[in-house]
Amino acid sequence: MADRSALLQSSGPSVDPRIVVMEQQGGIAGLLPLWQQLKIEVEAQAYSDVFLVAGVSTLAGVLLAFALRSGKPKGGGDAEPIEIG
Repeated sequence: MADRSALLQSSGPSVDPRIVVMEQQGGIAGLLPLWQQLKIEVEAQAYSDVFLVAGVSTLAGVLLAFALRSGKPKGGGDAEPIEIG
């Protein structure tokens, strides 16, 4: 939030009155429950995004696996094996 603190208004008509009441009741500590709720919501959204990326990449891997050829490789015929050593 570097250089964005000027965008936050602590007074005026655009401030949510519930936040003002919470701040007046306990100062900065009054906003702690709001911060905790926001933290939980952000963490849940982050986990959701990770699971979405993992699911999409797994689905892409499965689709690519179906595109592989299956069966025995075609041999050259009557070639003799070569011993090394």
